[in-house]
Amino acid sequence: MTSSAVLLDLYYTLVGWDAAGHLELLSGHLEVDPQRVKDALDSTRDARHLGTYGHLEGDIAAILIALGEHPEPGLVAEVAHLAKTFTSTRVKLYPDCLPAIRALREGGTRVALVSNCSFDTPPLIEHLELAREFDAIILSFEVGALKPDPSIYEAALSSLGNISPEEALFVDDQPLFCDAAAALGLDTRLIRRNSSGPSEQAETNGHVVIDSLAELQP
Repeated sequence: MTSSAVLLDLYYTLVGWDAAGHLELLSGHLEVDPQRVKDALDSTRDARHLGTYGHLEGDIAAILIALGEHPEPGLVAEVAHLAKTFTSTRVKLYPDCLPAIRALREGGTRVALVSNCSFDTPPLIEHLELAREFDAIILSFEVGALKPDPSIYEAALSSLGNISPEEALFVDDQPLFCDAAAALGLDTRLIRRNSSGPSEQAETNGHVVIDSLAELQP
C-alpha cells in the first residue's frame, strides 16, 4: 500500500448494518407490513441521502408520508428515538477497521470516510468515535452529492489537501461506486465481507477484491 490517501466507505465496509433487523423494528413499531416500510425507505433514500428534508425529523416525516401515514410530531419523535437506539446498540465496527486505519495514518497515509447517508449517520459516527480516526469525513447529505457522482470523490480528495486521484485508493462494497472512482483515476479495492447486504453481489467489474481492511496496511 503506497497510496498517499485512502477513501473508505462506511456501511458494509467499516460497519455492518442489520437491514432485516432495522426493517423489523420499524414495521413492528408502526404496525405496517415490512415490505411497505422497505418501499418507503427505498423511495425516499436518494432524497434523504442528499439532505433534501433538512434534518432527521424531516427524513422520518418523509418516510411516514411515503407510507401514507400522517407525520404527527409525537410519532416522528418516537421513530427518531428508535433510529438512534438502533444505531447505538445494533451497529458495530468490523474488528479489522481501527487497526487498519490507525496503521495507515501512522504510516503517513491520509484517510477519509466517504459515505452515502442521511441525518441518522452522524450520531453513529459520534457513538463509534470515528471523527478522531479520520483526517476527513465526507457525508453525501452534507456535500449534496451521492456516489457515484464524481464530485463526492473530489470533495474527499480536496479535504485531504488536494490529493490527486492517481495518489489515492478507494474502498467500497459496491462495484458501481468503485467504477466511478476508477474513472477519476483512483486505484480501487472492492471489499466483500461475509455479511448479508450489497457486498454479496457477484459482480466485481474487474476491481481487486479484498475481504478485510487488514490487506491495506502498509
